[in-house]
Amino acid sequence: MIMSSNVSTLLVQAIGALFIGAVFAHFQRAFHHGYLRHWTHSWFAAAAMLAMAAIRNIIRETGEPAGVVYFALGVVTAVAALLRIVWLLFGAWELTADRTVPRARARQLVGAAIVLGAASALLPLLFGQGTVDDGSGAPALVRTMIRAGLGGFAFAAAAVLVLRARPWHAGLGHRLVGISFFAYGAEQVHYVGIALWTWATGHTIGYQPLLNILDFLLQFFMALGMVIWLLEDERRSAVDAATQIEHLAYHDALTGLPNRQLFLDRLDVAIASAHRSGGQLGVFFLDLDRFKLINDSLGHSVGDKLLQVVSRRMRTLLRDDDTVTRLGGDEFTILVPTVEHVDDATAVARRVREALKLPIVIDGRELFVSASIGISLYPNDGDDADTLLRNADTAMYRAKNQGRDTIQLYAPAMNARALEQLTLENRLRRALPNGELELFYQPIVAMQTRRVAAMETVLRWRHPELGLLSPDSFIALAETTGLIVPIGEWVLRTACRQLRQWQEAGLPELRAAVNLSVRQLQQPDFVPLVSEILAETGITSETLELELTESMAMQSDGDTLGKLRELKRLGVRISIDDFGTGYSSLSALRLFPADSLKIDRSFVGDIVTDPDDAAIAEAVIALARSLKLQVIAEGVETREQLEFLRDHQCDYWQGYLFCQPRPASACSAMLSREVMVRQSLGLIRG
Repeated sequence: MIMSSNVSTLLVQAIGALFIGAVFAHFQRAFHHGYLRHWTHSWFAAAAMLAMAAIRNIIRETGEPAGVVYFALGVVTAVAALLRIVWLLFGAWELTADRTVPRARARQLVGAAIVLGAASALLPLLFGQGTVDDGSGAPALVRTMIRAGLGGFAFAAAAVLVLRARPWHAGLGHRLVGISFFAYGAEQVHYVGIALWTWATGHTIGYQPLLNILDFLLQFFMALGMVIWLLEDERRSAVDAATQIEHLAYHDALTGLPNRQLFLDRLDVAIASAHRSGGQLGVFFLDLDRFKLINDSLGHSVGDKLLQVVSRRMRTLLRDDDTVTRLGGDEFTILVPTVEHVDDATAVARRVREALKLPIVIDGRELFVSASIGISLYPNDGDDADTLLRNADTAMYRAKNQGRDTIQLYAPAMNARALEQLTLENRLRRALPNGELELFYQPIVAMQTRRVAAMETVLRWRHPELGLLSPDSFIALAETTGLIVPIGEWVLRTACRQLRQWQEAGLPELRAAVNLSVRQLQQPDFVPLVSEILAETGITSETLELELTESMAMQSDGDTLGKLRELKRLGVRISIDDFGTGYSSLSALRLFPADSLKIDRSFVGDIVTDPDDAAIAEAVIALARSLKLQVIAEGVETREQLEFLRDHQCDYWQGYLFCQPRPASACSAMLSREVMVRQSLGLIRG
């Protein structure tokens, strides 16, 4: 049997559609693009449609067009024709919209295509032909017009979407696919004209072989265009990835600002330019004040958003040729490549500082930040990038030490101070194992009985070269380095052992008062450590008093308060030191597990001559009475001060009027004399 031109056309088209589907399937497995999956389904459906149509034509040409098989082939052909259109449009839409077709909607449209395709196969029944369809009647004409018309519209729409997905000049591949789709759609519409001509004249066209060639070429160009398209996409992705990697190598991922490496590169260029022109440039080192408190209390997500706002403010404030950099954490640097005078540099720093102090609203919460800024200038403060950056950093730390929210110009003496601090830190790390630390004690005297009720520990460091150092010389350094944790444990253990010795000497009611650091309280095993030391030394928990500064007490988080309440349940006394210098609220103070308040020495010094200090002391005593807390006054040096405090019913006092802090041996001798006096008084009374 010799195949007719119609059958050969259909078979050529089916083979071409199968080829295109295989090409798309291969690329879909390699690239996992959703639109390729839909187009793969579309072309396989087209291959099925064309193959089934060819088989129907062969059956019809044999003279037996009736029967269930013939009818079933018609249903498959019609359904495949509509599925081809649906999947083709799905792929074009995903390519243009850059998002996936919703699964529920996709299932609905595929189901509708199946139903409509099956219904179109029933057209012979509507025309009263049963399952007979010789391909020349009205049902065949209607079916051809529907399939070819919808196919032409679908390919034309897909062509428009493909060409709109990219600019015309973006690449050859998508243009070739779009044009091929459009031409293929026009060819499908052309088949409507052929069907009308055949139905009206009863003659077939004579240029069917040319259509076969055209159909093959269009499908070939579709496949070629897709290959070029995907290769261009891969090249573009590689270029984008390289650009992104290069950007990340020189920029901060969170803020988008240049990072340290890019800052140093630009600083080197600016130094070379300033050297040639004989000008100056400024390097600013900026650190946000108390940023850790925001991170710890509100979470790192809020902290990240705050850093982004700070970055945008500085970037907006400065000139285009200035460079703002995030070094990491809450540290930023600014390069101003042209500075005429020192006043110009400080003016820039003031603008930045004032801009950052404006309220920042994040997640409905209003936040306030400040910054400490250090400045170094080329060439006076260094002639290379590392030196300028290091000196600006040194100046920033000087600004921190001066109270934060300040601006500090670099001075050579700062490096000497930094070297001195580094040397002191290295020596402090060896102080504890070398036995260089020593505890002094200052008595706390009961106002009514005039007896020593407690001994407050005062840490001293016998430095091999510098002599006996007070806590002011090294405690802040110990806090910064974390050495305060082992030092604090040693202080607590030593004080409890000494207290045990004094109690065994006949002073069972004596207490030990030990100052705490916030670092110690943050240790997860702090409460078990206190319990262990109490058990080890054999003192009762009621004779241990732990002192926290007012600022520490009022800034305590839930975890810290929980630990303090656990200590309170053990029987340990809690005292708030330096009261009156912080920002206590009555509501917070009422909930804090304290036993006593200590009036800061700054108020006691002028309590007799300054009405304001006297009023503060009276208010603290009255507040303590209302909260059922005891009051301790520190820094008492004159009898007038002591009489004022006694008249206002202060419970305890300490200061140089009684004695200054002494070593344990001197305190033991003093306490022994007190024991002897008390025993003598007992004998006299007896």
